[in-house]
Amino acid sequence: PDIKLFYNGDFDFGGITIANRMLYRFGGSVSLIHYDKETYESITSEVRVSDDKVRAKLERIHPELREITEAIAERGIACYQESIMERLIGFIS
Repeated sequence: PDIKLFYNGDFDFGGITIANRMLYRFGGSVSLIHYDKETYESITSEVRVSDDKVRAKLERIHPELREITEAIAERGIACYQESIMERLIGFIS
C-alpha cells in the first residue's frame, strides 16, 4: 500500500537528524510540513546551536534538507515547532 509520512520537527540538529533518517529510509513517502527555510526564518528565538554539531551534520545531510540545515548553521539559532503550532493545526484541519 502507498503510505505517506508527514514530518515537522524542531529547527535544530535533533530535528534535522530525525528528518534526515526518515528521508533516507522512506524516501518519497516523506513530506516535510512547514519544515523549510522560509518557516525557520519567520521564527524568533535566542537558543544558540553548537558550531561542531553544524559542521558534522552538513557532511551527511539529505539533499532535501540542505537548505534548511545551511540556514540553521548560518543563523546559529535553534527554533522549536511549538512556535508554529497554528500553521501545523491549519495543515491538519
